[in-house]
Amino acid sequence: MIVSTELVHQTVDGEERVTLRKDVVRIDGPAPLIAVRKRLPDAPPGPPVLLIHGFGQNRYAWHLGGRSFANFLAREGYDVWNLDLRGQGRSRRAGSGPASGWDPLVQEDVPAALGAIQAARDGARAFLVGHSLGGLLCYAAAPERPEAVRGIVTLGAPLRFADGNGLLLGLGTVVDALTRMRVRLPAGAVHAGGIGRHVARRRALWEQTAWKLGVAFWASGSFEPEILTEYGTRAFDRANLPVLAQLLRMGVRGRFTSADGAIDYAERFFALDIPLFVVAGTKDVLASPRAVRPAFEGSRARRRSYREFASGHADLVTGKHAPTRSWPAIREFLGAN
Repeated sequence: MIVSTELVHQTVDGEERVTLRKDVVRIDGPAPLIAVRKRLPDAPPGPPVLLIHGFGQNRYAWHLGGRSFANFLAREGYDVWNLDLRGQGRSRRAGSGPASGWDPLVQEDVPAALGAIQAARDGARAFLVGHSLGGLLCYAAAPERPEAVRGIVTLGAPLRFADGNGLLLGLGTVVDALTRMRVRLPAGAVHAGGIGRHVARRRALWEQTAWKLGVAFWASGSFEPEILTEYGTRAFDRANLPVLAQLLRMGVRGRFTSADGAIDYAERFFALDIPLFVVAGTKDVLASPRAVRPAFEGSRARRRSYREFASGHADLVTGKHAPTRSWPAIREFLGAN
C-alpha cells in the first residue's frame, strides 16, 4: 500500500543530483514493514532492486543527503526499494517491534518485501542487494522465494561470521557457552544512535581504537567528515540483541543455520542457480575477505563473480571511493543479468 508519493530532487554524489519519484510503501505481513521506493518519474520502471541494510542500521545506510547509492541505482533506471527491517526506522514507527531472532527476518521480512514488489510489478523478479547482515539475509532468504529473485549482490557479508576477528569470536564463545548452559540472554534491542553520534564526533580517536579492537566500521580516511557525521547520526538505529547472539553462535559453531539447527541456510543458498556477485573490502576488519569469500566459493550458481576493493566495512556502500569502485561494479553486474 502506498502511504505517500512525491517528486524529490536529491543528491547522487557531490554536486550530482537527480529528480525521482519517491513512494513510501507499507508492506503488511507478520510485522508491518516500510520501504522507500524510488525511480525515474518519466520512464517505464526498470528491474526492481531490494536494498537490505546491515545490523543495527536502517535504510539511511544506502541513502545519505550527501551520497546515495539508492539514488544512483534509481538514476540508472532501476526500481529501487529501500527496506527498513522490522524494528528499524520507518518500520519501527509503523508498529513493528524488534525481531525475536534471526529467523523471522529470513522467513518473514524479506519474503514479504519480495511479495510486495511482485504484486506492484506484475510478478517481476527483483535483485537482492544486501550489506553486512543484509547480505546474509540475501543468502538465507533467497531460497524462500527463488522465483522472485533475479540476482544477488552482497557487500561485506561474512558467511563465516567473525572469522578472522578475535574480539567477535571471543564474544561468540561466551554467548554460545551461556546458551548451552540455558542462561537467559537479554532480549529486545538497544538504541545504537548514540554510538553512531559518538563515533562521528570522535572520528580520529575511534579510527585508532576501533581498528585495533577489530570493530572499525570504516577504513581511516575513507569518509569526508560531513558524510561520516550524517552516516553516524542517521544510519545507526536499533541493535537487536537476539539477532546478534544468534549470529555470534553461528560464527563460533561454523554453521549458518536456523536457531534450532533444522534449516541449513548455507546449503540451501549454495544450491541456488541465481546470478551472484560477492564484494569484499580488503580493509574490512568486521567482515574480512576470508569471512566473505566462502559464499562465492561455495555457490554452485553458473553465473557468479567476486571482487575485492581497498575499502572498509561501510566504505563499500557510502565511502568517498564507492562511486568509482563498488557502485560501477554493481551496475555492471545488474546490467548483465
